[in-house]
Amino acid sequence: SQMELIDKKIRKLKETKRSMYHRLQNIENAHKDIKLNTMKLIYLEERRALKLNGKVSRDEEVDFLIKKLQKQYEDRLYLFGNNNIGATVSMEYIKKDIYNLYESVFFLLDPWDESYNLILDEGCYLSLTYRGSYEQSKMFIPKMLEYIDNKKYEVLSNPIEIYKIDIHETSCIDEFITEIQIPIRKK
Repeated sequence: SQMELIDKKIRKLKETKRSMYHRLQNIENAHKDIKLNTMKLIYLEERRALKLNGKVSRDEEVDFLIKKLQKQYEDRLYLFGNNNIGATVSMEYIKKDIYNLYESVFFLLDPWDESYNLILDEGCYLSLTYRGSYEQSKMFIPKMLEYIDNKKYEVLSNPIEIYKIDIHETSCIDEFITEIQIPIRKK
């Protein structure tokens, strides 16, 4: 009936409002106690994600993939409110000095979510968070790889970029916050 339809829309709007509120909290927190441009070793639990494959380059195409991913799972993903969007950077291309080609784009899910098609392994990661344009990845990734090499670690798989604050939250590039995570282990 008409009433049920309206109730459904109200529920959806309330959910979106909650999601936006949560997002604003995240934006505030992301700016708070973050140490920028500093490498640190972190331990991460296994993470489940929904991915879209297809080698893509930065910006418009990644944005397009995120929108496609969102459309595909729109009943479950509210982009504004999900600060867990990421991409895996192609190591194969990094070796050729190309830093804006991605193997896949993904949304991190809750640990109990069964609809994942990608697992980011539990383990040790070298992490670095920066603010501003994505262009900076091509400056930071080589420094991180050099650090890994010097400390006698080995890279286990493609580096990951997590977009903590991106184009979906702000149009101001200076406010973007990106975390690079490289999975490693002692040689």
